[in-house]
Amino acid sequence: MLRDWQLHKDYQERLRLKLLLHNEMQRSRLVGLDKSITKIYLLNLDNLLHIVKPLYSDFGRPAKNQQGIIRSLILMLDLQEHSITKWVTKLRNDLLLFDICGFDSPKAPSVLHAMTFSYASGLLLIRNILKENLKLDVLLLNLRKNSKLIKSSPINVLALSKNLLKEH
Repeated sequence: MLRDWQLHKDYQERLRLKLLLHNEMQRSRLVGLDKSITKIYLLNLDNLLHIVKPLYSDFGRPAKNQQGIIRSLILMLDLQEHSITKWVTKLRNDLLLFDICGFDSPKAPSVLHAMTFSYASGLLLIRNILKENLKLDVLLLNLRKNSKLIKSSPINVLALSKNLLKEH
């Protein structure tokens, strides 16, 4: 079940307010992260809702922070971090990065394994959307095909993404 999809304009407004606070304490850091902040700030994920929503069951525990997870993945790669474990640790201890991603709760992302699964699922989704305009049934098939791999083992995101790109 997908829950609380935040509109892009609301994310931008909230981030602007948080950046004002960070500017008072970490101005030089904000300047250093300017390009990354701009990329994430302009990345409008509103159009993904109609693609992502059918991938979630109507039952069970609602998924939270899906946009934050996608933003986090993009920020992680933009900052040249390639280890999800290191990134999650960094994210949990860095309020600025946490706020840039748009997470709304100090518990998000709460569990490393859940994040790993979400990141890997996000990679599959992003790859399919960016690679070509696939029909939703092909996207679902790719996600189902890789779900056993994703759930059963820690994932090397770079290796997984390279293998997925080679498939097509």
